[in-house]
Amino acid sequence: MAEKLLFDTLSYAKMLEKAGIKNGETHALALSFALAQNIYSKTEIDAMIENVMQRFETQMNDFRLDVKNEIHELRIEMKEGEARLEKSLDSKLTVKLSLMTGFLSLLIALGHFLH
Repeated sequence: MAEKLLFDTLSYAKMLEKAGIKNGETHALALSFALAQNIYSKTEIDAMIENVMQRFETQMNDFRLDVKNEIHELRIEMKEGEARLEKSLDSKLTVKLSLMTGFLSLLIALGHFLH
């Protein structure tokens, strides 16, 4: 986990007492304890960053794959919808052409009948 930070408590306590601060030894011990908490070396920080970057890259690749699959599925759905629409339009067009042909045949027959 975290590496130990080298901290000379005796020298620090002497500096504090020389500066007129009472209980320099207590201050030095408290600071030593605080510095020992969650202090990471550059190597550890670099490893943590690398780990985060790898996890991020994995998640991005998964996201890209999900988006690609969604797009593929949407294209299939669009083609199926387009095919249904074309079939429906073809049916309607066939019915309308049949009606128009029948109507024209009726008009032609009526025209022959009237002449």
